[in-house]
Amino acid sequence: MLKFQNSLMSPMLLTLSLTILLTLVLLAGCGREPQCQQDSDCPAAGDCFESMCDAGICKATIIAHCCGNGICEDTVKPRAELRVEPILENNLSDNLSDEADAAPDDEDATPDDEDITPNTLLELTSEAAAERSPIENKCTCPEDCGECERNISYTSENGDTVIAQFIKMLCTELRMCEPSYRKEDQVFRSEFRETELDGILFNSIITYPNPIVTNKDRVVVEIELVEITDPRIVLPINITSAMILEGTGLFGQNLNRYSLDAPEQRVQIAIPITQSGNQPEENHQLSVRLSLEYIYLHEKQVISDGLLAYDLYGRPVMQIVRDNVLKPNLAIGLEQSMTVIDLTAAARQSTP
Repeated sequence: MLKFQNSLMSPMLLTLSLTILLTLVLLAGCGREPQCQQDSDCPAAGDCFESMCDAGICKATIIAHCCGNGICEDTVKPRAELRVEPILENNLSDNLSDEADAAPDDEDATPDDEDITPNTLLELTSEAAAERSPIENKCTCPEDCGECERNISYTSENGDTVIAQFIKMLCTELRMCEPSYRKEDQVFRSEFRETELDGILFNSIITYPNPIVTNKDRVVVEIELVEITDPRIVLPINITSAMILEGTGLFGQNLNRYSLDAPEQRVQIAIPITQSGNQPEENHQLSVRLSLEYIYLHEKQVISDGLLAYDLYGRPVMQIVRDNVLKPNLAIGLEQSMTVIDLTAAARQSTP
């Protein structure tokens, strides 16, 4: 075997050696057989990729609007220019899995892009991206966009970070990932009350879910007129409004008018919860207030010939001198404190 010392190698001999080496490389490349002659010769690239034969080389193109292509297609904003990569027959599956785990190297990426792992075999053309519609999100395609369900937290009024007890990021019925709650976490309660107010006896049953959701749930009051013990009260007993309060804070009201025309008659009043506190979840000790209205008769004993008049049985003879419309309030407190959920506040204040 001949050995050449670097110090003795002439420039002409070095040039000749490099020329021979490049010639051998070119001859080896020209002798390689093409991978394909038509598209059907190329191996399958996956459900969201199409294989094609381009000048004897198998290449993969991505299928837009395909859940599983590694791109969360939730926007119509164009992304990048077309880039097609050759398919290597022996390590196609490895490339697909490796590339799917790679994060995009794009300085203009939005925060949403950082949460997904797009496949870098091909990025959509501007034309294809412009044709996309917002059909994919964490609920319609978690494979590309990531899972929706997670706990949320918010900042309390004193600055502490609070993890929500009931509110979570969940897929809604409209398949949108939004602050929501599980219906199975709600416990429905019914409370019975027997209440006497100025000669009128009421029975009431109050039903409500806990937690209760603002602009969705309601408190239902079923109230029965049991007995009137004051004969100066004239039927009907009208209910002019029903409110849910904590002190002077109003959480909901029903301004419809209801009438109790006789004993043992009952009405059912639904009071929607439309207001909440300042936080997504707050505990409140609520009460029901019913505004009543009825006629009350005022009487005085008849005076005859300067003397008080009595009937044959010795009872005073009375006469009505005037009648008033009384408007008292019937207050019914709830035994259990209630958690009021405000999903709008959760969407506004929550942090991942």
